[in-house]
Amino acid sequence: AKWGRTLGKKLLRLEVRDIEGHEPPSFGRSLRRWLAHTVPGLLGIGVVGVLWCVIDKPWRQCWHDKAAHTFVAGE
Repeated sequence: AKWGRTLGKKLLRLEVRDIEGHEPPSFGRSLRRWLAHTVPGLLGIGVVGVLWCVIDKPWRQCWHDKAAHTFVAGE
């Protein structure tokens, strides 16, 4: 939440941004994004949510991005 990216995203020069302000997401939005990614993964349907971004237009958001109103952007 503090930097808007994980170590893996930093290595790939990617950042998570708020869809409205284009700033790093707040702690609450980061937590919502993490929960929306983790809970379906534990239930065994997480792959569907991650693959969703392949067909999503125009932002290519996965379910966890939609839940937190975020998107992943390159630097």
